Amino acid sequence: MNQYSEHGPEKEMIHLFLVDDSEFVREGIRAVVSGAGDMIIIGESENGSTAKRAIIQSNPDVILLDIKLPDTDGFSLAKDLRAANINTPVIILTGYDSELYVSEAIELGVNGFLNKNCPRNLLLNSIRVVNDGGSVFKSDSTGVGILPRSVSPKEMPKQGFNERDKKILSGIAEGLTNKEIARVLGIAEVTVKKGSILLMRRLGAANRTQAALKARALGLL
Repeated sequence: MNQYSEHGPEKEMIHLFLVDDSEFVREGIRAVVSGAGDMIIIGESENGSTAKRAIIQSNPDVILLDIKLPDTDGFSLAKDLRAANINTPVIILTGYDSELYVSEAIELGVNGFLNKNCPRNLLLNSIRVVNDGGSVFKSDSTGVGILPRSVSPKEMPKQGFNERDKKILSGIAEGLTNKEIARVLGIAEVTVKKGSILLMRRLGAANRTQAALKARALGLL
């Protein structure tokens, strides 16, 4: 783990902790963050075994966490942190663009999922959104799904979502196709397709990832 000295007004800086086994990747993220002006990397780990203790000690605002680590994976480490009552927002970083990974991240309840090759501004803005209580999920297959903190259960009442709606949303969150959801529920695929479209409209979601995020925020999943 490397520690960094803080500079700038503490209240205005977003404190980040970076977990990635690649020095090349860490250097790149450092360079991007250093030019942002409102955030700073206060600590790093290259594996999961040292990350947990270091995160507790440094108390960051946001954790940037690689999926592939030498001794564990990012999802397992995120689960360990939650089990230890460490509720620091987590953004999963990956070089593997998989909708299954996105679905697992949503199921786990992390706050963001980004490809390491994402544009600089997307990374920085995602950190800001997550630090402000929102969520950002991006994959080539799903596009960008952003759920800001302002979207709350008060603004999207849970009434009117029946059990079938919830089961369809659960299937969406698990990354299932309409055909797979239909098979699980024992209904026609066209019924699931129409239901999914209506649910996305009701939730104000631009895609399936956003629908899953908003459904989770409402407590529907």
